[in-house]
Amino acid sequence: MTKNNSVPDNAYNELAAIWDKYPALKAEYIKQSEDKYGCDENMDDFIFNRHSEIWDEMEAVYIKYYGEKYDISNDETSDWYYKYFGFYWVQDIYDELD
Repeated sequence: MTKNNSVPDNAYNELAAIWDKYPALKAEYIKQSEDKYGCDENMDDFIFNRHSEIWDEMEAVYIKYYGEKYDISNDETSDWYYKYFGFYWVQDIYDELD
């Protein structure tokens, strides 16, 4: 681990590497959200509920940086999603267009 990076930065870098392996993930989330506009799943819930293989990889990162009983704030996780995907909720996409 690089000394100059914080735990959230290091965790984000590893999460981004996981998400890089699934380039269709963002489009799939947007598509299912459009099919069911106003859906109550954020990107994190979408991965957890529909892509357990990706979630398992992500959880390994959470445990690595935050321990077995990780408790990561919603602000921190949503920041990672905004940074990588550009949104956390599908509504964020439409809000930016307004």
